[in-house]
Amino acid sequence: MTQMLTDRHHERLAGTLSCPDRIVITGRLPGACYAAGMTRFLNARHIRIFDSPRFAEPLRDRIREAAQALATAQGARIEHVAKAHIRKEDRVAAVRKDRGDHPGWMHVLSAMEAGDACAPWHDKQSHPTFLRHTSGQCLHYSFYWKDETLGLISLRVPTWSPFRRQCHCNGHSGLAHSLTTAGIDYAMADNLCWHPPCRPRSLLAPVLAGQHHALSVAPAPVCSHREGRSWLSLLPYPLRPLDHRRRLSNHGTKHRSGTRPRYPVTESAQKM
Repeated sequence: MTQMLTDRHHERLAGTLSCPDRIVITGRLPGACYAAGMTRFLNARHIRIFDSPRFAEPLRDRIREAAQALATAQGARIEHVAKAHIRKEDRVAAVRKDRGDHPGWMHVLSAMEAGDACAPWHDKQSHPTFLRHTSGQCLHYSFYWKDETLGLISLRVPTWSPFRRQCHCNGHSGLAHSLTTAGIDYAMADNLCWHPPCRPRSLLAPVLAGQHHALSVAPAPVCSHREGRSWLSLLPYPLRPLDHRRRLSNHGTKHRSGTRPRYPVTESAQKM
């Protein structure tokens, strides 16, 4: 029987904290959020299937007008992200840094993104005309605001049928609010909450204490990929992944010129 880590070390734990990682709420049009349902919706209103784009255009315009009116009411502008390499999270973080972290309206972004769609189709053999599911790109609006309890919340709204909306929030922000309300000191690094005297790297020390290669628990910042190092390189051999290119070279495949493996291969690994 598998024993939980909290049960195995219950005498050393003062308590546990839990929270959802990410909360995603999806909004759909009941009965018309899929191709067959939209086909029945149009047929019931005597709208030709091939006129479905014309039927959706006024709805698209209403969403655009509502987004612009909402941004104007908040004294903000809609920022369009035209390049794929620009991360929306980075743009929101820059705005958040300028405006502060107080609750309220944050920002509005627009971008051409992929999404679900319904395309008209006529079967020449059985002769029915219907909508079938497809994928395409349309303009999406992303609304961001800061909630006092749940933290940063985003609402993603497409401008084309079937208008599938998504609302995102981070459950760790709710945990951080609960700790603040309870007067418990903590530090935040991305999605990780820990007590300031405890470093994230030191949390792995009891787990890896019995390995041949000890993990350094010096109070240094955790390495990241952007700093040119990987936290995987800190793990001992049984837990460290082998470099794929070096494994190929052990079977007779040579490296390309100038290519160096990231992780060294131990003697025991070469016998695999």
